[in-house]
Amino acid sequence: MKICFNQATTMKNSTLEKDLHFCEKYGYELIEIRLDKLREYLKDHTTDDLVTFFNNSRIKPFAFNALEFITFRDEEGYKQIKDDLKFLCEVGEKIKLKKSLFVY
Repeated sequence: MKICFNQATTMKNSTLEKDLHFCEKYGYELIEIRLDKLREYLKDHTTDDLVTFFNNSRIKPFAFNALEFITFRDEEGYKQIKDDLKFLCEVGEKIKLKKSLFVY
């Protein structure tokens, strides 16, 4: 059995960078990444930085947290959801998430 950290447990009280650090420090093996924390991380880092972290760390990416508020969207909101999904798929491929994890 592997221990996975879900970033929803820290919500607005942490960042992806901090969560990765503490997960590594306290023995987690997997992480479920939130879209908002990923976007915030990418303001100061690159996807390659994330790839390097996972390549040099015990902790590995497990999945992305759910896309939120999908139902009852107007056309612009629906486009945003599709763009977010495309973005997550692109990042997921780079950080080596298994493709089967993209489908729930």
